[in-house]
Amino acid sequence: MVMIKKIFLLIIGVCVLLIVGFYIITGGKGTYKLSEGIGYSRTIEASKKRGVFVKELDYKIIPDSIQLAKDKVFFVEKGFRYGKYSAKKTLPLRETDDYTYRIGMSPASGEIFSGSFLLGYGDSFHFHKIKDTIRREIVTKKPPYDSIYKVGELFLFEKKPSKGN
Repeated sequence: MVMIKKIFLLIIGVCVLLIVGFYIITGGKGTYKLSEGIGYSRTIEASKKRGVFVKELDYKIIPDSIQLAKDKVFFVEKGFRYGKYSAKKTLPLRETDDYTYRIGMSPASGEIFSGSFLLGYGDSFHFHKIKDTIRREIVTKKPPYDSIYKVGELFLFEKKPSKGN
């Protein structure tokens, strides 16, 4: 019985040494890499914390019978990449990269509109220069045709400061 305990402790000790050695060799990074992929912020607060927030956007929806989901806010942020080993690291994009700016939605997940409406595939939400107005199609996927078709448009533009500020 004592021999089994010694062998068991020896196996655990060797495993711990191998794990510690692995982390020393890899600099504590392990093997999982994010590969510096293009990032996005899920909220305005996260965008500000990363230092990539540019401005909040106002919107207009045509027709006005389509409503934005409660508490949904649009904003512009500078494009960035995640760090090689950490999503917390922010690597700003250069002018030569594909997308210098992007439109974010806060919160990023959940419904955009009340009802079964989606953003269409018109202009990209990534761009090189900040535009005055960004226009996107609103589409729906509803019977009777069970297909996607345009039902309206979303216009995004710079939010005017409220009076009193």
